[in-house]
Amino acid sequence: MRYHVLAVILVVSASRVTLGAPGLKEIRKPVDPPEGEWWVEKWELDGVVGKVRDDRLPRLTWSVTLTKNKMVVITSGGPVSSGRRVTYYQAGDVLGFDLSPDLGAADPKALMKGIWKVEGDILLFCFGEPGGDRPTEFAAPKDSGRNLYTLKRKPKN
Repeated sequence: MRYHVLAVILVVSASRVTLGAPGLKEIRKPVDPPEGEWWVEKWELDGVVGKVRDDRLPRLTWSVTLTKNKMVVITSGGPVSSGRRVTYYQAGDVLGFDLSPDLGAADPKALMKGIWKVEGDILLFCFGEPGGDRPTEFAAPKDSGRNLYTLKRKPKN
């Protein structure tokens, strides 16, 4: 009888450890970013459309250039309006990124966590406020603090 009780205790203890494993964070693997230059087609913040590009005249547009570790926003064909350090990865089926407020070292409290996907020549970027949770869907509803960018790959000349 003692052995049965001991066996039950061991099985229950082992199942708690094993069953708890899926709750651990998935392993993040670095992935190649959607490199290149992208037109900003649409931008939403908290359910409000912030910018829709009506035409492709340089003075009326802004673009995003993505490299392995940087995101640079250029407005109206002019000077750089912002540069940020970015890290791209995959965890399970989710493509994610961590975006710093500048090109300096990343403070975890200041990181903007996001998700991204490419569909043909369209890139969707969705991220929350600094230090906030990572979005689970490509949406920026009212009072969410999320940004949703719809970008279109800029043709190469």
